Amino acid sequence: MPLDLSTPATHIALTFSDTSPYLTDPSRLSNANPILADLQHVGPVGSGDMANVQVFKIDAADEGKTAIMDALQSLKDRTDNGVLRIDVQERRTRAKRDEF
Repeated sequence: MPLDLSTPATHIALTFSDTSPYLTDPSRLSNANPILADLQHVGPVGSGDMANVQVFKIDAADEGKTAIMDALQSLKDRTDNGVLRIDVQERRTRAKRDEF
């Protein structure tokens, strides 16, 4: 399912280890820190090799986004929860190729 980019929300892809408790139930991530309550689970990126990458959405204001990103970074810094990587999905316009 493609991301709905019509609203001004921030989408974040989180990569979890195979043993992460959040991989089987990504909604539990909001219980890890009260600041993460605004984090909404969108779904997995795909299957196979991408099954451990989950997409989340933040609708918070800019200062709320900063606090959420800080909380996610602190989870990543702890090795016991299985958060391996945090990628903010940037909204970009595709460049049109020149025609010959």
